[in-house]
Amino acid sequence: MKVFRLVLPHGCALAAGSVGFGAISSCLALYFAAENWPDAAQALAVFGMVFVIVRFVFARQIGRIGGANVALISLGVETLGLLILAFLPSPAAATLGAAVTGAGFSLVFPALGVLAVDRAGAENRGAALGAFSVFLDLAIGISGPVLGLVIHASGYMALFIFTACITFLGIVQVMRLRRVARP
Repeated sequence: MKVFRLVLPHGCALAAGSVGFGAISSCLALYFAAENWPDAAQALAVFGMVFVIVRFVFARQIGRIGGANVALISLGVETLGLLILAFLPSPAAATLGAAVTGAGFSLVFPALGVLAVDRAGAENRGAALGAFSVFLDLAIGISGPVLGLVIHASGYMALFIFTACITFLGIVQVMRLRRVARP
């Protein structure tokens, strides 16, 4: 429980960022189908490719500019991608929004994970990483059903606005973490 409490603030930021990933993975194909747009699989493939490429190319930035800075940039980019999905309803814009969301989310876990594990100390690294990972799993697991309710109640535009707001809360949480970490 001590380790869980130590990683809780970082885990909350991770959970907020993971909701955008959950929206793409569980709702993007449904969005394309509801709009009678072709190529949902292409949009999902672009999302996945951009996610992997950004993680591969920019992962070193965590050590260079710091996990909190990378997390802020990443969550900002993810929020932008979700807003593109909300306000530009076309297949091309949806694919672009998915790509931007994937680019943003790609470094959220490792950037915040470095901070969470460091906070827990070397002797608790394994427990800290395990506890931190729970937030990703819970957020993605819960996001599908909750986002389905949002779609049912208000539609896809509301879904992407809602997820952008949640991701923005992740930005707020990381800014709090930075303030607390300063001497």
